[in-house]
Amino acid sequence: LLLAAGGFTIDGMTTTTNLLEAGGTLIGDNVINGALVWSSGIWDNANSVTIATNSVLNITSGADHDMPYITVTNYGTVTWSGPGRVRGGGLPGTTIYNYGLWDSQGDWTLNDDFGSDGTELFNFGTFRKSAGTNTSTTITAGVYVENMGTMDVETGTLSLNGGGLLTGGMQTGP
Repeated sequence: LLLAAGGFTIDGMTTTTNLLEAGGTLIGDNVINGALVWSSGIWDNANSVTIATNSVLNITSGADHDMPYITVTNYGTVTWSGPGRVRGGGLPGTTIYNYGLWDSQGDWTLNDDFGSDGTELFNFGTFRKSAGTNTSTTITAGVYVENMGTMDVETGTLSLNGGGLLTGGMQTGP
C-alpha cells in the first residue's frame, strides 16, 4: 500500500506490514499497527503518531523527515536507517516519547529546524546508536533530551547538544 500524495490518517484498526509513505502528509491522530516505511512525506498536519507495541516505523532515504507540531509516542521499534534528518519544532513544538526501541543505524541528525517551542525527546525505553562510521548521531541544539531509560551507544558517538536531564536510566557505550 503506497501513500504518495494527499492527506492520510492511519487509525490503527488495520494491521499491515507493507505500508509505504513516499509522499503526502499524515493528518489527525494516527496509530501504526504493523509496519510503516517512511521514505518521504511530512507529518506536519498530524496531531499525534503512535507506534503500537510490536509495530515498526522504518525511517529510510535521504529525504528530510519532518515532524513539526506533533507528539510521537513509540511503544514498538523505530529503525532509522536512512541519512535524512528527522526535523521537529514549530508551534506547539515536537514531543517524542520513546517507550520501546529507537535505533539510529548511522550517523544521522535529529534537529529543531522548525524552532519556536522546540523539540523534546523523553526516553523511557532504549535509544540506541547501533551503526555508522564511528562518528556521531547528533541531537542538535534546540532538542531537549530527558533519559529515564537506556542510551546505548554501540559504535561512534551520540552527541547531545540541546541540554537535558540524564537520570534514573543507563548510559552505555563501546
